[in-house]
Amino acid sequence: MTLKEHIDDIRDALRENQFPNEAAVSQGIVGRLLTSLTWPWYNPQIVIPEYSVGGRRVDFALCHPALKPMIFIEVKQVGQSDGAERQLFEYAFHAGVPIAVLTDGQRWQFFHPSGWGNYEERRVYTLDLIETDSEESVSRLNRYLNYESVCTGKSSDAIADNYQNISKQKHIEENLPEAWNKLMEEKDEILLALVAEKVESLCGYKPTDDQVWDFLINKPPEVSDPEDPNQNADHLTADDLIPYMVKVLKKHGGRAQKTQVEHDVYEQLKNIFELSYYQGTVSHGIPRWRHNLAWAKERVKKRGLIQPPDKSGRGWWALTDKGWKFAA
Repeated sequence: MTLKEHIDDIRDALRENQFPNEAAVSQGIVGRLLTSLTWPWYNPQIVIPEYSVGGRRVDFALCHPALKPMIFIEVKQVGQSDGAERQLFEYAFHAGVPIAVLTDGQRWQFFHPSGWGNYEERRVYTLDLIETDSEESVSRLNRYLNYESVCTGKSSDAIADNYQNISKQKHIEENLPEAWNKLMEEKDEILLALVAEKVESLCGYKPTDDQVWDFLINKPPEVSDPEDPNQNADHLTADDLIPYMVKVLKKHGGRAQKTQVEHDVYEQLKNIFELSYYQGTVSHGIPRWRHNLAWAKERVKKRGLIQPPDKSGRGWWALTDKGWKFAA
């Protein structure tokens, strides 16, 4: 059987709930796929089950050369992998492996352990054997887990390259709101001219610079999806998010990492941010809820409620005196 045929067969078995526990997932899914990816499954020096690291045991260590782990795989029961990232990263930290994989058989999460950021920021790709197209599943599994690719270093290079690309796109997306605000602060003449020319091309009348400026300063750009029926449901503006962000910073003593603020605000607004509109991506895989928080952060900074990055520190948000008064 080809790898694709194995994936299709496993998909059908998953739908029929044929894997009731971790042992079944390990044997019937992980072992089967690794064998198809040409790993010598029965060589205990290459595929080591229950590998001891840091006084604990990771489910599988894939080695090259023998006895030298290159990949850790932590296996959970189907539907039970949420929250297991910390355990996997502790294993990876102690051993310094370049690739870490968390799977419940259906969802396969690939991580670059040595990258910067929290677990989510070091996740390179999530593969769902039911939802992901079979050809894409074949491509990703070969890219990250093919035995020959691991032996030649191609897999670790692919993980690192994918991480760097995702990180780069994330930084671009996060800085777009600040770039926009800089253009607004400088009242950029080229931007005003471009908008005015576009309006004239649409209606035949050219607005004044003051008209364009008034529109831009009062209407920051938004990404909308006219085909999404949920996009107007509980639609929060950037200004709506400001009190939540300020209160989170107050709770943490006036200063917190950006990722912590995002997490806490998300938890407070989970019932809204879990709507498909906010889970949808705006560009480069950035979810809309995070994109909107980035815009809200710029609004907060513009209102003087948080310090600029050169004072708060890169990746940190900190309240100003004005911010403390707002939070009171």
